Amino acid sequence: MTFTWEKVTIRQLLRSEEVVSKLEHNFIETGYFIEGFFTPFLGWEMSKPSVSANIPGTGDVPVTVTHQSDIGSYVAEVLRADPTLSRNKTLKFEGDQLTWNQARELVQNAVTAKPGVSSTFATTLTSVGELEKRLETAQGFESVSLQLILVAARGCRAMTIATLPR
Repeated sequence: MTFTWEKVTIRQLLRSEEVVSKLEHNFIETGYFIEGFFTPFLGWEMSKPSVSANIPGTGDVPVTVTHQSDIGSYVAEVLRADPTLSRNKTLKFEGDQLTWNQARELVQNAVTAKPGVSSTFATTLTSVGELEKRLETAQGFESVSLQLILVAARGCRAMTIATLPR
């Protein structure tokens, strides 16, 4: 069962008649957490003074990134303001939007702009077809990573990141 399918199954269960009356919940949909965006999980390798980025697709598809503290503040405010407005609903929250190429440019400028420091920056592009082929045999952590990268490469801006029982 894929990561995405497991989330769909959980969502269906929580919305079923036998559960919805007993367990209040929210689904929070957001983009990638910026704290985890520039990591090997999403194809970034950063070791001083070199950086490499493996960008899915052409790198021109926008993705949403959100700071963890922003989503925490958002959820707290929604629940505090009027819990009945969000009870058993899907809440969407998007932080900043940028393409993979814009993210690469930001990091490249930060890494290579230091006077007197020799650094390297390499970029590779992996086609959606190649990522799909790798997903066919991937397992565990690699499978989850590839699924999330494919979501972004295909232009899906938001994804469910948490199910919060109340």
